[in-house]
Formats: sequence, C-alpha cells, structure tokens
Amino acid sequence: MQIPPQLSAAINEAIHGQSVTALRRDFNDLSAAYARGRGPSPFVDSEDKVLAYIATRMPSMYVVLRSIFEELADRYPDTPPHSLIDVGAGPGTVLWAASQVWETLTSIRQFDNSTFFRAMGKQLLTTARHPLEQSATWEELDLQHDSPSFSGSADLVTASYVLGELSTSAQQNAIRSLWEIADRWIALVEPGTPDGFRRLLSARDILLRQGAHLVAPCAGSLDCPLSSDRWCHFARRVERTRAQRSGKSATLGFEDEKYSFLVCSKTPAPPFRGRIVSPPTVLKHEVSVELCDADNHLTTITARKRESPETFRELAKKYRWGDFFE
Repeated sequence: MQIPPQLSAAINEAIHGQSVTALRRDFNDLSAAYARGRGPSPFVDSEDKVLAYIATRMPSMYVVLRSIFEELADRYPDTPPHSLIDVGAGPGTVLWAASQVWETLTSIRQFDNSTFFRAMGKQLLTTARHPLEQSATWEELDLQHDSPSFSGSADLVTASYVLGELSTSAQQNAIRSLWEIADRWIALVEPGTPDGFRRLLSARDILLRQGAHLVAPCAGSLDCPLSSDRWCHFARRVERTRAQRSGKSATLGFEDEKYSFLVCSKTPAPPFRGRIVSPPTVLKHEVSVELCDADNHLTTITARKRESPETFRELAKKYRWGDFFE
C-alpha cells in the first residue's frame, strides 16, 4: 500500500529545500528518541524534526492506520462514523487515513501539544486542498501534564503512537478520558514491540473494566494466551516514497511496518472466529495458520493440498498475518 498522491505531493512540497543530510540526521535522532522511550522533552521538538517525521514516518503510519480502519469498515459496513477525535494527532495522519476509508466523516477534532505538528498538519491539508481542510480543527493538549478534559464526543476516538510518550499514570488517565468521549469506538495504536504490546495489554484491562467490548485484534475477552516471550503484533508492507528512501538511506522500495493495536466498542462487536497471530506457514503441499480464537486459545489450522485443495488454496492465498478469520 502507498499513501495518496495528494499527500505525497504535499510532503514533497513541505520538505523542498531541506537537505538530505538534514533529513537523515533528524530521522536518526527521532529513531534514537523513540528507542529510548519517554524522556524529559518531546520526541519531535523542532520544525526540522517535523520535516523528517513527515518524510520518513508518516507514510508508514498512514498504511498501518488505514489497514485498521478498513477492517473496521468491513465489519461495520452499515454504520460508518461521522465524527472523529484524534489525540496526539501529530501532522494529521489519522485524518488522512480515516478520510480515505469513510467519506461520511464531517467533524474531525485533532489534539496535539506540539505547535510544530499542528502547523504542519494544517499546511499539508492546505497544500493538498483536502476536502476537510476547513472543517478539521487543531487544538492544543498536553496529555502528560494536563488532566484530559474534553467538551463533546465523537463516534471514533483515536490515539496512535502516543502512550509510549506518557508516564504510566498519564497513560491510564488518558485511556479512561478517551473512553468517556467515545460514542462508539476507541482505537489505540502502538509500535509492534514488546513495550508497545504491554502498554496496549494494560489499556485492554482498563477498558474491559470500564465495560468495553473488544473489536480487534482479540476475538475474545479472556486473558491473552501468548507466552511471556511473545507479543501480539502485526506488519503491513509499505511502498516507500522517494522521500522515505532518501531520509532513511534505504535502497529497497518497500518496508514492513510492525505495529500493535486495540479497538474497543461501546456495544457488542460482530463475532469472528479468530485472528492470525503469526505469519502463515506455506509449503508446497501444506499450509497452516495460527489463530488466537474466540476463547482466547491459540489454535493451528492446517490444510494439505492433496486432502483439501480448496481450503489449501484459500489459506495460502487469501489470508495473511494479522487478518481476522471468519
């Protein structure tokens, strides 16, 4: 998957004149900051770092978010969201992904503590002449130091790649506050690392205690069955932009972005059989997929070409790591 051409053009215009050396330097600084985790200052603290972010990170995050929203749209085809609140919005990646999936969105409120991010988000929408340029709002919010308080609510409330920048207590306060303003769904996304998964596992516990219903990735609401040396994460292939390749000193035309996510609903979710929690094993005459099923058990489905040719073809060609299994 690739980003929309309008977004790609807007990013290219924004970084025009920025040297490749500067993009690579700031990308390396960002990568080091995210690897270290929460610190005394924001990860993105300058206009130069925002430029590196939109060039190197925004396309990959867009692909992840769009894949999550597309599943939500598939499972709720008749009731699309009309309003969205995005917290820790950065340059508006959620807006871009969600608006590509749902044309019904008319109200989008975006919150971020960074003046650099808010300014860039507005600039990208203006450059691209995005249909939501006039209706989308940008508001200041410091989740680490402020007690989150929102006026109003939205069908869908999101926080992507945000929890890792907060203390444990701030994470818990934010999750409870976001759940209160979600009319229908809350979606949380974190890096596909052990720490990112642990943050979402804690969020899962908090939301279940608040009466939430799990939508994804879990098919059931019992304890996670993964052993302590595993973590629930997935990957999406991203077609790299020229700016990404330059900023990352990359030679390949693609990358696999790993992520963990959690979606919860105010009402019971459409049931499904399970989630594919590891890459399918496809051999010449046999294919197998590992599911986390509706009872939160790990099960393996195997099909042999000679015995079940139709099932073999379906498993081999239709399903991939991270898909929900009906």
